[in-house]
Amino acid sequence: ASTVTAGDGSYSFDNLGPGTYFVQETVPAGYSQTGGNAGYVVVVTSGLNSGGNNFDNFKKGKISGTKYTDITGNSFSADDTALGGVTINLYQGNNANGTLVASTTTAADGSYSFDNLGAGTYFVQETVPTGYTQTGGNSGYVVIVTSGVNSTGNNYDNTPGTGSPEER
Repeated sequence: ASTVTAGDGSYSFDNLGPGTYFVQETVPAGYSQTGGNAGYVVVVTSGLNSGGNNFDNFKKGKISGTKYTDITGNSFSADDTALGGVTINLYQGNNANGTLVASTTTAADGSYSFDNLGAGTYFVQETVPTGYTQTGGNSGYVVIVTSGVNSTGNNYDNTPGTGSPEER
């Protein structure tokens, strides 16, 4: 038999005859199982009610942002344009000295994302393109991922050239 959990997460199989049963969940897409092992073996005898056969799931996290070209050198303003083809790195830990876990390249619209992340502290950092100076996005973002975290707005802004807008 199979069943679907109620809104409160509970489930039950009623009116089972004597025998040995194995209870296992189908882990929902975008989640990982963190409790309940691979399932439970339940031996049913007359009048037995078996409880505590619980499953725990962690909803995987996502970190995303956009990479911009800062035309006027004033950091994050309406005149900024998307910048594709820039490398964004994801480290485990709270700085770039952590373990590099993923790298991606910004899309033509400047967007990037890291999906299906487990619990932990991550550091997101751009590789400033040659010929550009970073004007927004600091040196990176620290994001703490807990179940269901969807961290957006981790944006970067770079201006072409070096020095002040007057020197360019």
